[in-house]
Amino acid sequence: MADFFGVSEKTVNAWKKAHPEFLQSTTRGKMMADAEVADRLYQRALGYSHPAVKIMQFEGAPVVVPYTEHYPPDTPAASLWLRNRQPWKWRDRTQHEIMGENGGPIESISTVTNDPIEAAKIYAKLMNL
Repeated sequence: MADFFGVSEKTVNAWKKAHPEFLQSTTRGKMMADAEVADRLYQRALGYSHPAVKIMQFEGAPVVVPYTEHYPPDTPAASLWLRNRQPWKWRDRTQHEIMGENGGPIESISTVTNDPIEAAKIYAKLMNL
């Protein structure tokens, strides 16, 4: 916006502080732009169709042929939409909390053993088996 008005960013920020209606207007503009992008992302995620025309030539004369252009659903767009709208369901990483006995801290193992039976006992204790 500063470039458009030919001023510095600092000046635009001062205008926002001095003129609440200017701040509200810029905020509304950002919200409208965000809504438009969200709508387009949504359409891309689901796939969409729209009327279009092809212009061809037949025996030297232009011919306009109407048709419906179809764009199939876009998996990355759907994934982005879902990860942002419902992160608790769709996030890429899941968190696992590991606890010791009765929900307490995990006890450290101070001795390393080569005995498979002893190692199994330690493992079973750590896993509360």
